[in-house]
Amino acid sequence: MAKKRSKKPTPKASQKKATPKSSERKPSPLSNMSPGLRNGLLHGGLLLGFFVILLIYFSPLLSGEKLQMGDIQQFSGMTKQAKEYNAETGEQAFWTSRMFGGMPTTHAGLQFPKNIIKNLYTTYFKLVPPPISFLFLMFLSFYVLLNTMKLGPWFSFIGGAAFAFSSYFFIIMAAGHTSKAAAIGFLPLTVAGILMIYDNKWLLGGVLTAFSMAFGVAANHVQITYYMAIMVAVIGIFLFVEAIREGKFAPFAKSTGIALLAVGLGIAPNIGHLYSSYEYVQETIRGKSELTPKDGTKKDEGLDMGYAFDWSYEIHETFTLLVPNFMGGASGTTFEPGSKNYDVVKKKLGAQSARGAMPTFWGKPIFTSGPVYVGAIICFLFLLGAILVKGPLKWGLIAATVLFMMFSWGGNFLAFNEFIFNTVPLYNKFRAVSMALVIPEFTMPLLGLLGLVAAIQYKDRGIEKAEVNRAIYIAAGVTGGLCLLLALVGPGLFSFSGYSDERYLTQQNGQQIVDIFIELRQNMLVSDSWRSFGLIAIATALLWAFVNDRIKQSSVVLALLAILIVGDMWLVNKRYINDDNFSRRENYESPQPSLADQQILRDNTHFRVLNMTVNSFNSANTAFFHNDIGGYHPAKLRRYNDLMYGYVAPNASEGSEMRTISMIAQQTQGQQPGAVDFRRLPILNMLNCKYIILSPQIAWRNPMAMGNAWFVQSYKMVENADEEFAALKDLNPRLEAVLDKRYADVLNGIQPGIDSTAYIRQTSFTPNEVSYISESSTDQLAIFSEVFYNSSKGWKAYVDGVEVPHARANYVLRALPLKAGKHEITFRINPESYYVGENISMISSIILILLGLAAGFFVWRNRSNKEEEIA
Repeated sequence: MAKKRSKKPTPKASQKKATPKSSERKPSPLSNMSPGLRNGLLHGGLLLGFFVILLIYFSPLLSGEKLQMGDIQQFSGMTKQAKEYNAETGEQAFWTSRMFGGMPTTHAGLQFPKNIIKNLYTTYFKLVPPPISFLFLMFLSFYVLLNTMKLGPWFSFIGGAAFAFSSYFFIIMAAGHTSKAAAIGFLPLTVAGILMIYDNKWLLGGVLTAFSMAFGVAANHVQITYYMAIMVAVIGIFLFVEAIREGKFAPFAKSTGIALLAVGLGIAPNIGHLYSSYEYVQETIRGKSELTPKDGTKKDEGLDMGYAFDWSYEIHETFTLLVPNFMGGASGTTFEPGSKNYDVVKKKLGAQSARGAMPTFWGKPIFTSGPVYVGAIICFLFLLGAILVKGPLKWGLIAATVLFMMFSWGGNFLAFNEFIFNTVPLYNKFRAVSMALVIPEFTMPLLGLLGLVAAIQYKDRGIEKAEVNRAIYIAAGVTGGLCLLLALVGPGLFSFSGYSDERYLTQQNGQQIVDIFIELRQNMLVSDSWRSFGLIAIATALLWAFVNDRIKQSSVVLALLAILIVGDMWLVNKRYINDDNFSRRENYESPQPSLADQQILRDNTHFRVLNMTVNSFNSANTAFFHNDIGGYHPAKLRRYNDLMYGYVAPNASEGSEMRTISMIAQQTQGQQPGAVDFRRLPILNMLNCKYIILSPQIAWRNPMAMGNAWFVQSYKMVENADEEFAALKDLNPRLEAVLDKRYADVLNGIQPGIDSTAYIRQTSFTPNEVSYISESSTDQLAIFSEVFYNSSKGWKAYVDGVEVPHARANYVLRALPLKAGKHEITFRINPESYYVGENISMISSIILILLGLAAGFFVWRNRSNKEEEIA
């Protein structure tokens, strides 16, 4: 038998070093860290990573440029007078004369410094520049939500990035809708707190709910907060049903009570602003109207439904959630040189036209800055989650998604939305219902990430592989199939005719031009449909490969999905906010005065200006320099708005004074007309409109402007607002006044006497106080060219230092009876409700902060005790 030879090690093998024992290995720097510290470093690294992503996207910030946000200029004009008064005197301005003849500053610069929570909120936005501050808040808030739901850092990073990069959020940043963005940013945090409460984490959940609610309300965009409340209520219904089914009503009721208490604690620091807003809103277009509509019906309160449903999403337009250019993108789209659509325009309309913006949007709104796109992959994951995820939260998220899509359809789905508008409390206070899609932008990535977790962790969650594969096939088949259908036959499914096309059809070769627009829109739909299909196909392949063991590491799938999701949204968002939106121009918030403005500014008296070079009732630019007849504000005083759209605006129902001005300008070829022409403007005259801006170079001086105050020879009492408003049509406001009979006691039967030597004139004006002197040998009725605002909430009148009641005349102005003799008259606004609300805000802020500190102490103590027990 042959002897076995012992196998000698090969030279190569002998050169290998022996593997050291585990005790001899050099410890990794991370191995000595506590799990808590390692986890903290991971969270910090992911947060820093997303912040860096935003810095790269908004790289012009690093070179000192600023995002030029359009509505910030509007807001600066709205608040300019209030801010200047506060800086000069240290006092709050409760009134601004710069817009709509005069109005409260409740939403136009009034500050609430005793709201300590609001001060904490504003500190963050002062430290971090926009738009990074808002988008990072959205990411962080959603990241915290997913971590509280135990999804872990990596899934939370993907979800936070998907949420923050939703196209609508970038679009509102470009527009400057910062209060809306901030309110959206705190929404996921509030939901996180509430879900923690229902998970029996009452202390931490309650504190998180209270603080996030306080910050969210402080952002001062009530519509977003209102939508969030409805969404939470919808989810709560499904949680309630589940609690009843499982016999857990008592814990559910307890959690509900704690959640309501936490929400109340969060609202309380904002009572000052909310109380002032409540008082103000009653007097605005969002409050009760006293006029009977033309159809004879009487509307109790709220916005006109047609106005509220402006900017409704069309039902088929909802496909922009999946395919961004489904409706042609923005109202004006520029194409990159060398692209297919650029070449189409260049070939058919010339190189100069190819460099310009094309009206590619073909939806109903007159203007849109871009679509609501949540991401093709998120749509796929949302449907995946709808199939794989179990429990009441899933059904609540699905129901909220569908409900708010229906809300966004507004006037395009009246069978549902008219009922909601007239039935649901407070719903008729809000407009631009397409904003309701903010909720699907939250619910879809949330359920989508829950679906992704279920697919990746299906073994740990007891889900069969076959069930996961089936869900992947269905989700991909529905979302990818829709994209493929649109890519292949989409151009034959719709007309692609836009509402903006009509003005081109009147031009020479108009139909040919419109046909080019239609071709562009079809190309954009097809291109983005293929794009979304490709993204869904890649995401589907990645998930299928992992579930079926073709890819072993989940980290590879998650990393690639994160890159795809962020990359997709990055490229779409660059269509609407890019380096061109930045500039070093520091004064973009303040327009420069035109030659006409400079001419008017030489006049140091107190008067008003009508600017016809802008959209007079939708622009605050004039307010930078003058007291404006028009302005910009989402909640205008109702009576003043009635007056403008009844007698002044171009589309006024009773005879437009602005149209009269245009006719005079044509007749005089822009030259200064005579006094006779200005007599045809009685409403503007009684509003002391001393100048009319016709162009940046031309301003007419109105010699018939009636000044700050005057005596009338007579007055008449009418039964109601309808008669008062109608009486203005034939009223000579210089000689007579019309008043509602409710002010009969104020006038106390006074009969103005004719006195050729009588006078009344303004002696001083500040936002909070206006003073006059008068003298007459007979009793007089004085009319003041200042907007009346309910004396129980705002202005109070004083004659010779004694408070007296005053009346409303000529539908919007102030009136005061005066006895014969010399008088000093003062109107002063100093609402008690403001100071009451401020004190409540300060006390509530202190209580909330103390509760937060106490909760933090208890959490720290409990954690310390647990660590001691383990040791």
